Amino acid sequence: MSKIRILIASPVRQKPSILTHFLDSLKRLRSEGMELACAFIDDNVDPESSRLLAEFKFPGPCAVTRVGSSEEGSEYRQDEVTHHWREDLIWKVAGFKDLLIELALENDMDYIFLVDSDLVLSPYTLEHLVGCDKEIVSEVFWTSWQPDQLLLPQVWSRGEYELAPRRREEKLTEEEAHRRTLEFIRNAYQPGIRQVGGLGACTLIRRSALSRGARFAEIDNLTYWGEDRHFCIRARALGIELWADTTCPPLHLYRESEIPRVHDYIEWASRDRWNSPHVTLSMVVRNEADRYLEQALKQHRDAVDAAVIIDDASTDQTVEIVKRCLDGKPLKLVRNKHARFNNEVELRAQQWKETISTHPDWILNLDADEILEDGCAQRLLVVAKQTRFRYIGFSLFDMWDDQHFRDDALWTAHKRSWGFMFRYTPFFGYAWKNTAQHCGRYPRNLEFFELGHCDIKIRHMGWSREADRIAKYKRYMELDPQGRFGSMAQYQSILDPSPHLVPWGSV
Repeated sequence: MSKIRILIASPVRQKPSILTHFLDSLKRLRSEGMELACAFIDDNVDPESSRLLAEFKFPGPCAVTRVGSSEEGSEYRQDEVTHHWREDLIWKVAGFKDLLIELALENDMDYIFLVDSDLVLSPYTLEHLVGCDKEIVSEVFWTSWQPDQLLLPQVWSRGEYELAPRRREEKLTEEEAHRRTLEFIRNAYQPGIRQVGGLGACTLIRRSALSRGARFAEIDNLTYWGEDRHFCIRARALGIELWADTTCPPLHLYRESEIPRVHDYIEWASRDRWNSPHVTLSMVVRNEADRYLEQALKQHRDAVDAAVIIDDASTDQTVEIVKRCLDGKPLKLVRNKHARFNNEVELRAQQWKETISTHPDWILNLDADEILEDGCAQRLLVVAKQTRFRYIGFSLFDMWDDQHFRDDALWTAHKRSWGFMFRYTPFFGYAWKNTAQHCGRYPRNLEFFELGHCDIKIRHMGWSREADRIAKYKRYMELDPQGRFGSMAQYQSILDPSPHLVPWGSV
């Protein structure tokens, strides 16, 4: 069976510091069943960038084809705020891209992969794009087009850059347009493929689309800004669908200040997290030796691939239990010299930072007194392999002893899903609920994602001993005496002598 022939092509006018990372990522591309070649148009002003292109060597049998250097032409400026484009620059780039398309056709390529030179690609990019089996498909990446702006995708729904889908005659209220925009963005974070109205900058185009006339040249009666928009409109007019894949997002080095992110991105992107997803247990512990930690870790170890444990200045044998129960598992154990439990948001933020530093796929965030039900390992793997939901909820049962859970008007956790498991992505701006207590175990804005439900039940053992209930009550009264962060009625109900209990075996 003949190999798929792909021309990787890019017009390049780029800073050397960014171009280096782009070229390195091309060398890491997986290409089983493919024959790859490269074509660059050297439009650089900086001679160091031209040297990098001239000396670029592609691994294996794949040849590197270079298409001369253009004149310096108009100035193109990039700074820490934005990129400064002008009309003449846009159509010069459009001409470069169409020249590269002609090169692909002349050399009988099956595809051209047009990619901007400020992207760092996942090694799996081409495999996934080819596997999408579409005439035109882009890999989605994320950019703050202005400093401190919400990260946005380079694909859109309709028009010049409208993210909210709507029918031509449909008039949307501001509230409905906002809701649909957020839904578009939310879907773009979910791994998968979906049809869009516009795309660019990281696009695989099949020869059949090129042969039908897909090009970047200006449509002279169209006032839209940017050659990618003219390409997309021409493609749709030719009856060619536009698709976006969100499985292997590149890192966009839109600003030089983002270069320090490259190392962590490469660590995150290089793992085959879709076919062989990993689950990382994340947990905070403090003086748990005589409670439920050992039971919990023994129950969880077969269901997870690694663990990150924050020991919050324990003075008992907690650390020894962690090491013994997780022996043989990849473990990152962080020991605080001074306890942070009186400021929960600080402790949770530390837990999050240490966990994501391990470049996880899925994070399973459990407390030391929360125990997954028996036989959960295979069911958890099924959850990790699904791609519909990024955020997964479980039912939590507040156990009042080993065999009964509490069920009344103030204790209803088991009647809804709580987010315990999250598929991590580095392309989302995580923010915490900044309260000293009840800040949540995850950043507050994970509520942005649709919550999928897992039927694995969790027993919360923290209330199951009378001494623990009394201690928790006293702690809440000390740290939150006015009930500012929680429910005072629930605090008071902790000491109820006759709560309504339900047998665990009945669920």
